[in-house]
Amino acid sequence: MLSPKTKRNIGRVIPFGVLWFIFSLIYCRLEKGILGHLDSYPATGVSYNFGRSIIAIPTAGMFMGILTETFKILSSPALAFLTDYVMIGIMI
Repeated sequence: MLSPKTKRNIGRVIPFGVLWFIFSLIYCRLEKGILGHLDSYPATGVSYNFGRSIIAIPTAGMFMGILTETFKILSSPALAFLTDYVMIGIMI
């Protein structure tokens, strides 16, 4: 059996993985909508495969959400602030 603390921590981590998963699905659909029927990116010529992207990007997004929140929960409060600061810095 899992301890109550472990159950609570898992309950705190899972929503972030789901949130990142949903937003990465939205990103994939937007990317497909923007590219339309093109098989490659116009600016770079790199090939684009929607079937591969719809699996890989949400999976990686969910993993990153779970990983980020796990670091925030398991670290000290000062380190949790640092991870928030780094994530905001990456977004800007």
